[in-house]
Amino acid sequence: MMPLAMAHTLKNIAGPRIAAARARHKPPLTQLGLTRRANAYGARMDRAAVAKVEVGLRSLLDYELAAIARALGVPVAKLLPVPARTARGKSSTR
Repeated sequence: MMPLAMAHTLKNIAGPRIAAARARHKPPLTQLGLTRRANAYGARMDRAAVAKVEVGLRSLLDYELAAIARALGVPVAKLLPVPARTARGKSSTR
């Protein structure tokens, strides 16, 4: 888990999970390979944009996230962190 201070400087919360899913893909995808596949599903990104998303330097639009998930063959939810739970078992996000 990343430190809270670092989380506030990121422009997206899915980047590290996208990078991990790309590496786990069989065969592993390069950033360019992911870019090409995601663009085929409606994203309009270049390789540099994917690189910036993965390290949190670029925001990610909802349709881009959906296209990346489809390109990776995973549900969108797999690319998003699970919300923290409170003591009562409810999500801490509203």
